[in-house]
Amino acid sequence: FVVAPDKLTVLSTGEVIGDALGTLEQFPAWATEIRAAGFPVALVAQNGLESLLDAVPWGLVDCLFIGGNTEWKLSDAARRCIVEARRRGKITHMGRVNSFSRLARAAEMLCDTADGTFLMFAPKKNLPRLLAWVDRLTVGVQAHLPWGNP
Repeated sequence: FVVAPDKLTVLSTGEVIGDALGTLEQFPAWATEIRAAGFPVALVAQNGLESLLDAVPWGLVDCLFIGGNTEWKLSDAARRCIVEARRRGKITHMGRVNSFSRLARAAEMLCDTADGTFLMFAPKKNLPRLLAWVDRLTVGVQAHLPWGNP
């Protein structure tokens, strides 16, 4: 998928915050352009999207990309967005996943995929660490399946 640009606001403090309503307002034009180029389209979920789920043009969305600030992206509010996207048959993705705890939270929230810059830094050291995280999550999930470990 290609992520449609989200609307961001830079505060006087230099902090950058996402604008869920602004992102929704500009999304249809970007989605049309991205799809015309032959790519599936992702909408960035920002802080506050959980209150705007009825305004999401779901027919234009292929993937819901969980963005927003760290607190929101790991919150029950973001999870509500994920649940709604999955209910509508959309895939879900979480960005800025650079630790085991964040990867575990993304899995717990039922994100289909996740990414981060973790491997960009010291890839020879961090690839084995990342694979260990995936193994740890897989074992944890399998332990909770009704049929046990395959």
